[in-house]
Amino acid sequence: MHGSYPHSARETPAGNPPDRIRSVAWVVLLLLISLFPSASLGQAARFPVNTGTVLRGVDFRFETTRTFSQALLFEQIASKDPSFGDKLRRWLPLLSEDEQILVPEEVQRDVVRLRAFYAQNGFPDARVSYSESRFDAPANHFWLRFTIDEGEPIRVVSIDVAQRGGRSVAQGTALGQALRGVLTLSVGDRFSQIEHARSQEQLAIWHRNRGRPFVRVRDSVHFDVQNRRAEITYWIEEGPEAFLDTIVVEGNARVARRLIARELNMKPGDRFSQRRLTAAQRELFNKNLFRTVLVDVPAQPLDSTVTVRMRVREGRPRLVSYRSGYGRLEGWSVQGDWTHRNFLGDTRVVTVGAVARTGQWAYTTDRVAPRLYRASVNLRHPRFLYRRLSLTGQVFAQYRRDPELPESDRLQGINEQEAGIESAVIYEFLPRRTLTVQYNWSRTLQYSGAAGFTRSKDAFNRGSLALVGLLGRTGSILRYQHSVLVIPVLEFASPGLGSDIDYLRATLGIKVSRRMSRRSGLAFRTSIGRLWPRGTSANQEDPTVENRFDRERFYLGGSSDLRGWTSGLAGPKVVRPSVSGADTTFVYEAVGGLAKLAMDVELRLPFPGLGASWGTALFVGGGQLSDGPLFEGGFRFGAGGGIRYATPVGMVALDLAWKINPDEADLRRAEWYDALGADAAVSWTRRWSLHLSIGQIF
Repeated sequence: MHGSYPHSARETPAGNPPDRIRSVAWVVLLLLISLFPSASLGQAARFPVNTGTVLRGVDFRFETTRTFSQALLFEQIASKDPSFGDKLRRWLPLLSEDEQILVPEEVQRDVVRLRAFYAQNGFPDARVSYSESRFDAPANHFWLRFTIDEGEPIRVVSIDVAQRGGRSVAQGTALGQALRGVLTLSVGDRFSQIEHARSQEQLAIWHRNRGRPFVRVRDSVHFDVQNRRAEITYWIEEGPEAFLDTIVVEGNARVARRLIARELNMKPGDRFSQRRLTAAQRELFNKNLFRTVLVDVPAQPLDSTVTVRMRVREGRPRLVSYRSGYGRLEGWSVQGDWTHRNFLGDTRVVTVGAVARTGQWAYTTDRVAPRLYRASVNLRHPRFLYRRLSLTGQVFAQYRRDPELPESDRLQGINEQEAGIESAVIYEFLPRRTLTVQYNWSRTLQYSGAAGFTRSKDAFNRGSLALVGLLGRTGSILRYQHSVLVIPVLEFASPGLGSDIDYLRATLGIKVSRRMSRRSGLAFRTSIGRLWPRGTSANQEDPTVENRFDRERFYLGGSSDLRGWTSGLAGPKVVRPSVSGADTTFVYEAVGGLAKLAMDVELRLPFPGLGASWGTALFVGGGQLSDGPLFEGGFRFGAGGGIRYATPVGMVALDLAWKINPDEADLRRAEWYDALGADAAVSWTRRWSLHLSIGQIF
């Protein structure tokens, strides 16, 4: 059977009359079904449902092949499978909601939707029914099952690209290879209307990026349904080469026109490029000044000049935000910010913020809970001297309780206060890929000593210069996309930079994520680093020097590092007393190391029975800290699994990890280990560690 694709802009060669009649009849049948579903589908008669029948579940069964995931098929239909939350609420009477009522007409429309979906994706003979559904008459409950037989797909057997008066572009030429290189459909692929339309658009974008804003791409698809063949032709009308004449800005009120127009990075007389329009739209939206941004080419005469239109809808320039949360290791925290997103014009951003991580109700086994109280004023200046450069500067003051510093009897155990500046010049050489030069300076005062212990304080300056790279290609973890991220950092501090500590520090982080299927993937990360204390800082046995370097040393363990251990405690540690009023307890203090190597592998899988927002993970990791060469023993390994849930603010992960080879202190409470050493009682529950992460989880 032959036929022409209904959406084609150009008529395809006609087949013989019977074939054309059968093709037209098939389209008419689908239209009749969609308009009169109850008259065309009689499957509902097998089930004596009524207006009160409850829909308890929806699933799919495939008779032969299965090309599409259930998650994708659920997106095509209106009948929804009850979510995990819906099923849970059935058992919680106070939280239960009204049951989902079965709508027979909607089910029949879903059959039509699924048939149309398969037809658009190259399966013209797909059969869809729900005859295997189950009805519990006494309970008046219905379990809907769609049975799908995909049939044989249509394959693309030829693709032709023609331009300049209908002449085909030879495949062997440079132009032919370039044009075919942007197509998302290839010979041998299953025909898909979505990929066909995407190929058509990619051909148009290729020409728009080369100065042809008025290009038109028409298509012609000839089907031989009987032999499952499709022949595709794309007809390209290039239109004239055009150069920028005028930039029209619409919708701006507070933001100056020049600040919007400059993001186009084009001036009158420049050759048109769609790529620059796309980049301008992205840059304007990323400034968070606009609710909507649209950069396009309006209707105009087709000649050698082009007018570009930039339409925006401004948001509020001032924003107040606050948030509060609880972390297992940090307790309750609260943060508030006031932001002006166009401070003194030129799209500068000023943020005044404060954060309090109180440590209250923190669950830190044998470890002091950290505390932080910080206030800051931050300025970000985009397009600093050059459009790809931005400048950031921050003034801050903070009070901390650092678990790695000695105890202090000051209010809330604060053992460090600091004030200073943080600045950076950022060069974005590609979207989301940057090179950064940072300079930080601060005055730090460390306190130590509690009742019954020697009190002391140490005041010193920190000053460091760092070079940071963000390289590679990022992808969405929610969609299991391919990504490679490389983060090299080289940092040094010296008296010449206004610092009382002297060191060179180098780290390299690599993260790789590979997609295995639509809802599964494999991720790998590794980090390696080395710290070289220099000059007067070389003597790390000196308690004063050691305390100053607590922040610079490497640590191992935690939700974002080696899972199975509390943050920082996978490496060397010592027992020390912790005094709170009249009470003295014993805690572990992480010693850290001058060198670090850590690796982690994670397999990401779907969560059976739940929707696309849910996932599971299996992982194994290892790492080592050292004050000497690496690879000389002391590696710690952890493994486990967890669940994932995608939210609007990022991925939420709950992991349960197992220490494969803990050291003797890991399985013993600090006070027991301090008194009895290896003879202290072992607690096997300490092999397990629960990790909760929100946002960036790997």
